[in-house]
Amino acid sequence: MGDIKDLLKNKNTIIDLSHEVMDFVYPGDPKFCISTLKFENFMVSEIKMGSHISTHVDYPKHVGLDNDSVVDVIVGEGFCVNIGNLEEFLSKSNYIRNIDVLLIYTSISSLWGREEYFERGINIKDYLNDLLSLGIKAIGVDCASIGDYDVHKSLLLNGILIIENLTNLDILVNKSFFFIGLPLKIKNIDGVPIRAIAIL
Repeated sequence: MGDIKDLLKNKNTIIDLSHEVMDFVYPGDPKFCISTLKFENFMVSEIKMGSHISTHVDYPKHVGLDNDSVVDVIVGEGFCVNIGNLEEFLSKSNYIRNIDVLLIYTSISSLWGREEYFERGINIKDYLNDLLSLGIKAIGVDCASIGDYDVHKSLLLNGILIIENLTNLDILVNKSFFFIGLPLKIKNIDGVPIRAIAIL
């Protein structure tokens, strides 16, 4: 934890990479709902939501695998690449060291809150082998999905967690940063909302 404290002390730019949790969900997913109850003089809210709402992390259970190796916190050195430059980036990956979290900027996050957001997506299937060779802990995108079932399973089977529905990646393109991702601490689940930040 000393390293994180030093980063927060010495670097003053913190970029919030998470969308607000709201009733904007992938078609067919559970709706988001808050009901407020009054208990004596206190207000207590009941929250109903799906596990893949807003900015979230996909765990192995999402594709039928065991969550045995899932970690509670995702931290490490990050780098962000534009989807249009992904092939070039991966061709030079032999020169890239110490990346724990790779974020892919697609610009689709600019459509957040509109129906078109879920109609746009990417599929990184052609780059899977190169991505797996990076030895990263997690990969994230600023759109609803990183790809189809096979893409999800390949990444999760190889110990790479998936973060979807990120935002503000345009600020990070071609930059290195320290990544901190704090998923809700719920055990043995297919996915959970995550609060993610980048420290420059």
